[in-house]
Amino acid sequence: MISRRLFNGSLVAGTALASTGLGVKPADALLVGNYDIAKLDGISNKLPLPPIATPAGTDGDVTIFDFKCQYGEVEFLPGLKSVTMGMNAPYLAPILVLEKGKKYRFNFTNDTYEKVAVH
Repeated sequence: MISRRLFNGSLVAGTALASTGLGVKPADALLVGNYDIAKLDGISNKLPLPPIATPAGTDGDVTIFDFKCQYGEVEFLPGLKSVTMGMNAPYLAPILVLEKGKKYRFNFTNDTYEKVAVH
């Protein structure tokens, strides 16, 4: 994990470098993997909506949801696979449909080697 001090220092150094006109050229910034972003106009890769979460069960009047944070792999662009993170899926997390006034419990398991914030 990168420290706040290192991140802020890099941000200041990057901003200073950019203001001098040195460093990354705008055309270089358009290259991602083997793709030239400026030439991707013909590719339409819509991101699908995740599925609606299914409860794992109930405990009296409490509906229980289980979530597992895990790594995955998704091909956002043809032939270019990206390492991703998701909950109960390789990418994103299920959609929660909750009703006002009901009680819920959420169980989370982190199967990654990183700390994860859920929001």
